[in-house]
Amino acid sequence: MLDVTSRPSPDHSAPALQDAATASAERSAFSDASEALQRHRPPSPIWGDESEAVSIALHWAASHTTVATDPKTTARSAAELQADVGETITADGIGAARAMELFDQVLLPATRSAEDPMNLAYIPAAPTRAAVAFDTVVSAANVFGGIWENGAGAIFAENQVLRWIADLLGWPEESAGVFVAGGTHGNLSALATAREHALQRRGRRPEGGWALACASTAHSSISSAARLLDMDVVSVPVDDRGHLTGEALEEVLAADDRICAVVASAG
Repeated sequence: MLDVTSRPSPDHSAPALQDAATASAERSAFSDASEALQRHRPPSPIWGDESEAVSIALHWAASHTTVATDPKTTARSAAELQADVGETITADGIGAARAMELFDQVLLPATRSAEDPMNLAYIPAAPTRAAVAFDTVVSAANVFGGIWENGAGAIFAENQVLRWIADLLGWPEESAGVFVAGGTHGNLSALATAREHALQRRGRRPEGGWALACASTAHSSISSAARLLDMDVVSVPVDDRGHLTGEALEEVLAADDRICAVVASAG
């Protein structure tokens, strides 16, 4: 079987040895449990025998969740990756072992782990081992939360957390929301909501269409969302610290009644 635990992890001296021993024990216990599970799950009449792929994936996930991460891994060019990966979509497939080998030895080292404490930017994922482990649980449960019939339990849990957040913000009982993949989707959702709210309040679309106001230094996702929502972007000048100020915003709002949303920037 492919050894997916051999890639060296960062040297953290003595504490790392204790962590490694703990990780080894955890992997051993996980291996016993996963192998027992495999023995009690007959091959699917539709998908066939997936035991090798499942075993490799579970062992790798257990190992990676319990070892230190390396914040220094960096991107490689597409040409370099193509040379090392080759063609993976073939008539007969490349097999589970080869697929995991390519992921572990080539693809993963070309990425940076978002969970490392030194990763101070681009943080779309939860940073703790417990959160990563429970992501594995949720993925293994294969939950679809798109409709209540299929995902009532998951949707209830999501709504409970959203209610807690709304209470922290002091928002009213009728407040609602949804978790999205990251800030770009969040901006799109917020702007779509603002546009709909403005339509309900005004009763019609303004002549010339909707617009949003944002700092001239706003994130690129704002202009992308505006294009998708058919909204114009009205740029607001920032001060010498990159702040969107109330004075500058008031001038823009007074001059353009199409604006239905403001994207604020702290700098």
